[in-house]
Amino acid sequence: MLGVGMIPGGKLGMKIIGGGFKATRQGGLNLFKWKDQTSITSKGWKEGDQFLFLSNQGTVKGNWKQNSGVLRKEMGNGNPIFDSFLNSTSGNQIPTGGFLNAERKLLESRGWRFNNGTGSYHPPVQ
Repeated sequence: MLGVGMIPGGKLGMKIIGGGFKATRQGGLNLFKWKDQTSITSKGWKEGDQFLFLSNQGTVKGNWKQNSGVLRKEMGNGNPIFDSFLNSTSGNQIPTGGFLNAERKLLESRGWRFNNGTGSYHPPVQ
């Protein structure tokens, strides 16, 4: 999911704003692997990153409908979308399943491309 749970690390000046966590400096949406070290420490996070705190819809289908809707809305803003589930040495994405994999596939199916240098997905060039 796009993040149901704790504030990673608690060291980034994050606060709840409009149903999501957002740091005090400009950042962007950060996709993450729930309960991995990149989500429970500041290792995979940069100041300004945000993640959405979405309510549990009671079913996987309901949760994905909610997640994908919010992700598509964020994509519409055209800002980079970060991915913190990365190999700390190479910067490459770590293969995974579940919601994070589905989120990555949604981005890629809409022409967004991952950039190892920035650790984020970027929208297609118009």
